[in-house]
Amino acid sequence: MKKIFLLTGPKNSGKSTRLMNWILHETNVTGIVCPRSKGKRELYSVHTKNYKEFEVDNDSNPVVKIGNYNFLKESFDWAENELLKATEFNPKWLVIDEVGPLELQGQGFDKVIKQLLILSELSETNFVLVVRENLIDDVISNYNLDADKIETADFI
Repeated sequence: MKKIFLLTGPKNSGKSTRLMNWILHETNVTGIVCPRSKGKRELYSVHTKNYKEFEVDNDSNPVVKIGNYNFLKESFDWAENELLKATEFNPKWLVIDEVGPLELQGQGFDKVIKQLLILSELSETNFVLVVRENLIDDVISNYNLDADKIETADFI
């Protein structure tokens, strides 16, 4: 692994929008971004350019709940597969939007993040992790991130 770049900011401050704009002008990027569409979060695979429904109003399908939000469990599974498949191409950049409260509770993208961090020790891939400002220390601690490999993604 080369470096881990943290794209930070308060909740709803435009982190995903900045990330999507950066991806349009960068090459050899893959990963998952979580933009809003019609007021709801959806998942976007940078590699395949496919979108997947993510945030839903009701919990009629198997969902992962955090606060007032319901996220489709099957969409998390889809995103995990997309992230793991993307590493096969040894990308320069791998983005994960976002590493937040769910992941710190061992849910959401937690399992795949841990897998990717292990795999990354043998690669030249840079990680871009979207993290809310108030969770930076918790994310660094939870994933035992090496402070020498962490930088702020101020280029995004």
